[in-house]
Amino acid sequence: MKQTINHFGQTHISLHKSGRLCLLLWCIACVNFAVQAKTPEDKLKVKKESSLNPTLKKISHRFHQVLDSEFELEKSKLGPALLFENNRLKLIRGSQVVAEAQAAPTVLYHQVKAYSHMCMVAAIKLLSMRKQKQRSEWASQFIIEVDQTQKLTAKLDLSSELKARQIALSALTYSLLENAQKPNFSKGMVHNYIKEVRPLIIKNFEVAAADHIAQIDRAVEQVFVHLKAGERERLYAFTYGSRGSRSGSLVVQYLAQLLGQSSFIEGKRVIYSEGSKDQESVMSLVSKHNVKLALGQLLFDDALKLQKDILSDAAYQLLSEREAYKLTESPSERVLKERFDNP
Repeated sequence: MKQTINHFGQTHISLHKSGRLCLLLWCIACVNFAVQAKTPEDKLKVKKESSLNPTLKKISHRFHQVLDSEFELEKSKLGPALLFENNRLKLIRGSQVVAEAQAAPTVLYHQVKAYSHMCMVAAIKLLSMRKQKQRSEWASQFIIEVDQTQKLTAKLDLSSELKARQIALSALTYSLLENAQKPNFSKGMVHNYIKEVRPLIIKNFEVAAADHIAQIDRAVEQVFVHLKAGERERLYAFTYGSRGSRSGSLVVQYLAQLLGQSSFIEGKRVIYSEGSKDQESVMSLVSKHNVKLALGQLLFDDALKLQKDILSDAAYQLLSEREAYKLTESPSERVLKERFDNP
């Protein structure tokens, strides 16, 4: 490297060896780029190599065409089936609704759930807020609603046992909110509150479930009058909803018990369609369900084979041979610790 003074009086550094090295690296980069760059012919060759052969592509397309035609045929012959939709029980025969009845829970169902929700709101909010001032302000607002609830309870048409339980829940919640506005409040008080209200909330859920089941019983009586001889033994049922309400769904359990399934969950005769929004879409899904059960049994001697990813068994076999990656803490454990200070 050589240092000189140019005619502007500025220092000039000549990079003899360094300059040649930079030039060399630049040339290498250009060569690499030229090697990596593909001509249109090269790209077409790569595309052909990674694409399915047209003949095989046609075979796969024909497979889906055949399945679709079977689905449509089954849809036209659908039934006898029960559809639970928007708290109505419907009897379907030949893809047409031939009878239906209201199966909505009464106001009691909503009343006891509301008291339970009141307790859950108080516990969640008071544990998730970090600042005492913020917690105190929120408690001072919510306690007004709880006070109104306490006064309302005496006017509700409830049995003495039910009324006493709702009064207890309101009183415990009111007391907690009063304490939440005091300087000596601790989150331990919330955890003690949870232990006190938990058995009362569970009792409320039992009352709500019994109420809804009673209403579905009435709907079943009204709809079953329209069944033809021998149809009850061939009945299957379906309903739909969101992912959140799928696990342990009261309706699914009811339908499974009604149709004599050994376990009160989804199965061959009871289907829950997740994400469907109307009767038409859920009927399409049920048609597919019926056909896939039949074809799974026919082709693989396993009725459920086509109800899941067709590679599921092979994937499980391959992946189960790998060493499992063990988490030291699950996401729910992290949330419990970070947000709600689990004791």
